[in-house]
Amino acid sequence: MKAPLLLILATFPLSTAGAQTVIDFEGPPTGPTSGLDYLNLGVRFGGPAGVQEYNYGGSMTEITTSGDWYSALEMTFVDPSDPTIDATTSLVSMQNRWAEDRWTASSYDLAGNLLETQVLDGVGWLTLSIGAIHRVVLDDVNSTAFAMDNLTFDPPGGGGGAFCFGDGSGTPCPCGNSGAPGNGCRNGSFAGGANLAPTGTDGLIITAGTPNQFVLFFQGDVALNGGSGIPFGDGLRCAGVNVIRLQTLQMDNAGSATLPSISGSGGGGPGKFYQAWYRDPQLSPCGTGFNLTNGWAIP
Repeated sequence: MKAPLLLILATFPLSTAGAQTVIDFEGPPTGPTSGLDYLNLGVRFGGPAGVQEYNYGGSMTEITTSGDWYSALEMTFVDPSDPTIDATTSLVSMQNRWAEDRWTASSYDLAGNLLETQVLDGVGWLTLSIGAIHRVVLDDVNSTAFAMDNLTFDPPGGGGGAFCFGDGSGTPCPCGNSGAPGNGCRNGSFAGGANLAPTGTDGLIITAGTPNQFVLFFQGDVALNGGSGIPFGDGLRCAGVNVIRLQTLQMDNAGSATLPSISGSGGGGPGKFYQAWYRDPQLSPCGTGFNLTNGWAIP
């Protein structure tokens, strides 16, 4: 019989340096994981309802329980400089140490849209990597509690991250013109497609676009289709709603251009999504004459 569903809330500040954070849960001399080399939630956090503090390397700040057993856990991500500001990460993975456990894990973006759901049976790893992840909900289907280890999250770009790839991992590219992992759909000049990434403290850079053509950097409030994007031209439209056109630039002969400053171009603010639209008039794979990069989320 499934144990009563009790919710655990954990908040994780994201590193602004963009370095991957790994929590291995080696048990300290005292505290809720004493004597364990993994996080055994059912045993160590069972007990009366209420808040129990758990701080491991400054990464997990608080867990709230509502009874003596539970089979669900919720994690959210916040800005390390201000825990009241929501943040996102591009990857969350964790190891299950118990063979009898069966987990399901669902990730959600800042707007509460479902990004993906993964299932893990028995010992192994579970990874969520679609979109800009703000919240993860884990459910232990077998109700044997959690034996979690090596919890990992990767916050490139100060808590944001790449999303909406034209590499076949999400929404298919319009005419089967898939690009390389992490990029947009294939264009007429580069089989791997164009890439959008942050640069400097407040900028964006496109690489592998169409040489000497124009590119438009823009901002939206929503990651479209749950962060997977929708077909548009030769690529995928990733960012939308209340769109702000930041700046139009001409790419160099390598298909690259840099937007020096998002805020200096009239954009910015918490929970925004970015993308670049560019011309591809001569060798357009699908014949539409334009394409797009992957998306980039900045909390």
